[in-house]
Amino acid sequence: MITSGYVLPVLEFVYTNTLELDQALLRNFISMLFARIAPPFSPKFSAALTKILTHPKVQTAIKLCPIESKAKLRSFVGFCKKNPSVLSAAHF
Repeated sequence: MITSGYVLPVLEFVYTNTLELDQALLRNFISMLFARIAPPFSPKFSAALTKILTHPKVQTAIKLCPIESKAKLRSFVGFCKKNPSVLSAAHF
């Protein structure tokens, strides 16, 4: 669904259901997502993904992600640091 233009509804679904989702599913979702995205990231996308990535359960899942996914995560964080306006409160 993400590749079909439904990225924001999918991210909202994952965020809303994080507590019910299995660690392996979260880890796979994050890995697959980072394999398919590249900057520039829209403010809405950045805010939605940041909400997911900062959830404690997702933080635990990320620890076991492949090195490539962690590198993409660092790239996303770097993009957000260089472009702080993408995470302004108006986009959450």
